[in-house]
Amino acid sequence: NGIIQGVTVKVIADTGAYASLGGPVLERACTHAAGPYQYDNFECDGKAFEERFQQLLTLSHEPVEGALDLVRYLSEKYPLCAASNSAYQHQLHRLEAAGMLPYFTHVFVSEEAGITKPDPGFFRWCFEKLGNPPKESVVMIGDSLTADMAGCENFGIAGCWFNFEGAAVPEDLKAWKVVDSLADVQKIL
Repeated sequence: NGIIQGVTVKVIADTGAYASLGGPVLERACTHAAGPYQYDNFECDGKAFEERFQQLLTLSHEPVEGALDLVRYLSEKYPLCAASNSAYQHQLHRLEAAGMLPYFTHVFVSEEAGITKPDPGFFRWCFEKLGNPPKESVVMIGDSLTADMAGCENFGIAGCWFNFEGAAVPEDLKAWKVVDSLADVQKIL
């Protein structure tokens, strides 16, 4: 019906996106909201909320400790590519705002590919853009088990899972390596 109810904002707040995307700004789009941790008895125009959420999401970036050092290091040794399920302009802005964009030779996004990770078609599209390098020459470093590591497994390339939350490593994980700090990637590559 186009109305966002409290539970939706709670999910946004619980993912950390709420605060980083200007929770108070989003609250002002609602007819009633008592604060970032009060989720009851308010309604938002769903379309307006989504438009504002996407605008703020495009402006957001959360640098991860060691990320800039790692991309500098890797870019001196390897062609460095970003592969994301986000929108192209969003990904470019995030990399630029973090000072990382100059280190990447390619930025691949699902918006342009027309398909998302973990579908092998996304990876096939990326490989075609790169001139189809040998799969054994490529390593994907990713933080998502469901998009990145599953995608690596589905397409047959090495995956290095950045387990930044220190989660339990699933027994059936077929990642090439698991690291809990980006500094560890430098030791591997």
